[in-house]
Amino acid sequence: MSFRVRAEPMTRTPYPTGAIRSRAREPVFVPMRASGLPAVMEIERRAFVKPWGAGLFMPEHELDFSRLELARSADLSEAVLLGYAYWWVVVDEGHILNLAVDRLL
Repeated sequence: MSFRVRAEPMTRTPYPTGAIRSRAREPVFVPMRASGLPAVMEIERRAFVKPWGAGLFMPEHELDFSRLELARSADLSEAVLLGYAYWWVVVDEGHILNLAVDRLL
């Protein structure tokens, strides 16, 4: 299960007239795999004063009710990690455990 926000249509263009819209920062959400952990840990260390250790991410990753998704750039030639969201889905409730965006972007 993944959560998506439904946005209402915009009445004006989100970009100034003549601006070139780059898809490099438009996110694509993908489930995290073990190979994504080093990049998540880099963002974690930059985002928080007291970051979680890798040992807190991976055991939770094995649970059926646990979700960890990566936000990557839509430009697949770069596949830049923009951030991640980590939450639990229990019955009909969601509980956000960790959420971070790379502040260097």
